[in-house]
Amino acid sequence: MLCETLFAQNKIDYNQIREKVVHTSCTENSLDSVELTLKYLLEIDTLKISAGHYRYYYDLGLTCYVKAFMYEQKEFVNQTIASFNKCISIDKKNGSAYMNLTIVYHANKQFELAKTNLKLYKKYTHKKYWDKETIKELEEELIKY
Repeated sequence: MLCETLFAQNKIDYNQIREKVVHTSCTENSLDSVELTLKYLLEIDTLKISAGHYRYYYDLGLTCYVKAFMYEQKEFVNQTIASFNKCISIDKKNGSAYMNLTIVYHANKQFELAKTNLKLYKKYTHKKYWDKETIKELEEELIKY
């Protein structure tokens, strides 16, 4: 009911409602919380989002990523890719979206796309925030292709 009221508005500031929509975190990824988050995200009319577009698509991408890879529901892989790409089309410097795309493309054996997105992650993410361990693992794998 709460989300219906929020989503009925003519304009939606996603940044303001995000806490009520996203029920997952780094430590909370139960299937129930992921499915609730996905349900709420998909109920939002994206044409009504007036602020926080990139964050909406990032959250949608991350939620679909968890469904696709943690819960092995591979039908969510394409939605994961589309959502992160939409996020990047809005915020071209979103390093986290590039890293997530790198991981997805690597898992899908789309190695050239993985390499491209890893380069963009490194370009748009300040070096002190780099996920050095993940970068090293990916580079060791991607050099083979």
